This record gives sequence, C-alpha cells and structure tokens, in this order.
Amino acid sequence: MRRIRHDEISDQVADINRVLRGHYAYYGVAGNLQSLIKVYQGVERYWRRMLGSRSRDSGRLSWSTFNQIKERNPLLRPKLRLPTANCRHSRCCEPTAEERGAVAPHATFCGNRGRVTASGDPVRLEKCQQRQLASRLLYFLVTARSKEILEQYVQPTIEAFLATRGLALNQEKTRVVSIDEGFNFLGFTIRKVRNGKLLITPEKAKVRAHLRAIEAYLDAHRQVPAGAVVRVLTPMIQGWTLYYRHACSATTFAYLNHRVWQMLWAWARRRHPQKSKRWAKARYFRPTQTRV
Repeated sequence: MRRIRHDEISDQVADINRVLRGHYAYYGVAGNLQSLIKVYQGVERYWRRMLGSRSRDSGRLSWSTFNQIKERNPLLRPKLRLPTANCRHSRCCEPTAEERGAVAPHATFCGNRGRVTASGDPVRLEKCQQRQLASRLLYFLVTARSKEILEQYVQPTIEAFLATRGLALNQEKTRVVSIDEGFNFLGFTIRKVRNGKLLITPEKAKVRAHLRAIEAYLDAHRQVPAGAVVRVLTPMIQGWTLYYRHACSATTFAYLNHRVWQMLWAWARRRHPQKSKRWAKARYFRPTQTRV
C-alpha cells in the first residue's frame, strides 16, 4: 500500500480489490472463511491507517469518516468459492436476485447446513441446496481400473444420483479417456508418460491465454508509466503462479519468464524508438535483489 498512498481513493480501492480478488479466488475454499475475514479486517485497518496519515488532523481518521469513504468505494468482502456442508456462516450461500425478490429482506439462510430462519421459505431451501450441489459438482473426476467399469457401472450410477436431484451430466464435456492418453482438468494436463510416472502440468491453452492477456495489456497501454505496468502485471503473474505452483510447472514457469521478459523488452523499446538498447536496459531493467 505504500506505493499507492498518494493515489486517488478510487485508484487505491481498485488496486486493493484486485489483490483481494486473487486472494479470495485462491484461498476461498472450505474451512478458510475465518482466515479470509481476518485478511479483510487487516486490510481494512491498514487502509484506514494509511488514509489517516494523509489527513490534516494529526494523522487521525475517525471511523465515521472512514465508513463514509467505504460506502462510496467499497472493498471486496470475503466469500467462499466452493462452500461445504460444515459452513457456519449465512453469507457463504447468498440468494440469487430472483430469490431476493421472492423472500423477505430480513430472512437469513445458510443452505450449506440446510437451515432457514426468520421468514424463510422451505421451497427456497430446496432450491438453494440444489444450487449448492451443482456448484460443488461443477467439475469432478472419477478413476477406475478399466474403461468398461466407467461406462457400465460408474457413469450410470452418477447419472441416477444426479437425476434424483434435478441435475444431469453435460455430455459434451463428459469424457472417458485413458491415463496414457492424458486429459485436461481444471487447467491442468494429467498424463502418465512411458516410464510410468504421472505428470501434472499446466494446460497449454491456459498458458497461451495468460500470455495473450499480458500482451493485450501491454499493447493497449504503450505510454503508461512503468510503475503502473508493474502494479497491474504483478498480481496477474502472482495469481497465475500461485495456482499452478503445486504441479510440475518448472519448465512452464521458465518459458513464461522468458516470454514475459521479451514482451516487456519490446514494450520498453517501443516507448523509446530513438534510444539505444543500452539506454533502455539501464532505464527499465536495473539489477535488484528481488524480482517481479
């Protein structure tokens, strides 16, 4: 936050929400809601203290003034991406816009525990339970010893289980493949190579999409300051690497590091076409103890 201390409040909120969005997307799984709330409260306190250092009243900012600033520029509140049945908070499963209009505003609901309080409707309970089940079963993977077991026993059992709950498999996305052939799942490519070793690597399509996003930003912001480019690209690169760091990603990370450097070098050279390469290197690529 020290780098954005003197920016506009709207720009500060945009940068903070970008970091919070990536943090919630990665850590917003079952059992982490309390930790996400602590992160949100810590960011809120630190942001208030930073705004107070800019005020003229001896570095103090009252909570009433800070709450007014938050109403105009709200921070992203923590929310679980995939809640489970053990959730103890009613905010984990928020009703849709249609359901908000169908029930009283003061009715609280926690579909993860199957509980309705105040003026809740039992029909709403059933709908939200189905929505919660659909969110948990959005993507899943089943393994078996042979293809025949999957086609004759496993798949019919899953279809019957989903049919009783008003759900169905997407036949276009449902595949039965061999582990030797490999498949893509949640952005990873899972495949067993010849020596029997199982490799889980980032999917090539996701790698290309990540590079295209960086390249599109650099092409659209050719004349912005270098500090603004670093502030935007850093959370993008960090979020992507945090997601794929647990797989066999060393080779992919080395390739991405080289490609990002090439794009940044082309961006720097395009900003100063009349300057030499040595001048561009000394201005934008100085040696430091840390890296982006």
